[in-house]
Amino acid sequence: MAKLLAPYSLCPLIEQRRFIGVNEDSCSGCVIVTLGKNIIIRYRLSDQKQVSCWSSKSKLSAPVIYDHFSKKYIGVFNYDQIAFWNHNLAELNKIRKFRFKWLIHSLLSNQSCPPIIVFCNGHVGILENEFKLRKNNERVEATCFKQEEKVKTAKLVSLNGEYYICIQSLTSQKSEKKLYFVPIEPDKGTRFSVDLDKDDKSALTFAIIEGKYPQLLTLWSDGTLKSEELPLKNEQGRVVANVSCINTNHPAAILPIDDHHIVLYGAAPNSEGAHLVILSLKFGLPEAIQKMKVYNMECRMWLCRDDILVICGSHLVVTSFRLGTTRLVSLLGVARDSAEKDKNTDEKEKMEIGEESTTDIVKSLKQEGKAEHFICNQIVPILLKRKDKEGMFELVNCIVDVPDQWIVEMILFSIEAQHLDLMERLLSIPLVGNELSLGLVRQHIKLETVLVLLNFISGKLSDGSGNKGLVNWASLLLDSHYQQYILSKDNNVINAVKSIKHSVDDYITCLDVMSDINAEINFFKKGHCASTPVSVVSHGYVYEKVRLY
Repeated sequence: MAKLLAPYSLCPLIEQRRFIGVNEDSCSGCVIVTLGKNIIIRYRLSDQKQVSCWSSKSKLSAPVIYDHFSKKYIGVFNYDQIAFWNHNLAELNKIRKFRFKWLIHSLLSNQSCPPIIVFCNGHVGILENEFKLRKNNERVEATCFKQEEKVKTAKLVSLNGEYYICIQSLTSQKSEKKLYFVPIEPDKGTRFSVDLDKDDKSALTFAIIEGKYPQLLTLWSDGTLKSEELPLKNEQGRVVANVSCINTNHPAAILPIDDHHIVLYGAAPNSEGAHLVILSLKFGLPEAIQKMKVYNMECRMWLCRDDILVICGSHLVVTSFRLGTTRLVSLLGVARDSAEKDKNTDEKEKMEIGEESTTDIVKSLKQEGKAEHFICNQIVPILLKRKDKEGMFELVNCIVDVPDQWIVEMILFSIEAQHLDLMERLLSIPLVGNELSLGLVRQHIKLETVLVLLNFISGKLSDGSGNKGLVNWASLLLDSHYQQYILSKDNNVINAVKSIKHSVDDYITCLDVMSDINAEINFFKKGHCASTPVSVVSHGYVYEKVRLY
């Protein structure tokens, strides 16, 4: 399940309509905030502190970017000038600016692609090449735009391993929206376009899922979220979801998180405030919703690693997110099938397992269209009755959505039969982690069994073979039997809790050491020398010079 953490304010906006934008910085966890037409600030998201800032009398007209190749910052001034500067520069008033023939819309960059310049007439190119040709007065515009079209937004995307500039155009009279995909290297790609107006509907916003199988996601005014392969093969596309968690009568924004998740920002369904939503493309359902007090019609949103930045009122707000294992059962909010229902099941409906392996049975049931939740309800009771350890291994290796009830039952079996390898595999599978999971663990796992699990987990964490699933299980077991730990005076309970504490302390120490090492590495990457070592002398005395006056 995805999770949105509590939002916090990164900085106040000088004036909302003068705010220009955000880009990723050279340092991990930092962003470049072009706060206005005359000020740029670098922020560290972890503690909301300023790393550095610059001011300029000349007016900025596009978000400042960082060039990972030349290790310099690049800004656009007055739509037709570009300047380059290093991170240690104090002010921008005296830097040299280079004028271009055409008006500049924006600059785009990432770590694996040189900076790209996008002109207002729709022409795009690599900044280094365009910089050399800027004084060529005989140059002809190579643009895909019509005369009445203008650039609204531009994005740098990777489609099948090749970089394209995705330009959203807008006509001044008919308000027709269109997407143009322009390859950076014309000999390695073909231009194509996509209409964002169809019949009586119009696309509110769009997002590009990059990679080997690129997709265009469009959110339409009727709440339909559609997916189309790029370049377009099927004009109709397929419906991914019907979005009801935001009001599609107002502007919205979409950003892709990974191949299976997107983040939506838009007005709340009741038009009171805004909603920030992480939506699962696999199931077409929202996994996490964060309510915002204020909705902004511009709906501007940026993604920086695991942080989402949006404009909320007069502040730039940051919300961190975490992605976990997605369970359909938890998205729908349904509980497990009750024991009474299992008891009343007709004998004819009970599944019989013959000589076939568990993997083959699961594959055949999936081909019949059976859900993983249903398959587990049919197979796991038989495996437990047979005490089939290998069958349980095969089951958890070929099924993702194993219900929490059966994970707990198989863990209890592995403890009773002392199958430690099976128990370790089951503990690597996280439960849903909501109130149902806590109640299930509290009801079915006794304190004595919890102590066995805690000692096993602490042992794995101590010898370095721990994983995220073990940490999640330790947290769940500590939460589920919290009162019993507090009230108990049994030495076994105290020792088990202390062993977990020692393991956590060791991990925190390792993280602190890694943080120090990371700081040293960044220190060396910037070209600084190591601190001067203390010289060792063989004299038996030292002297100091003291200034008295």
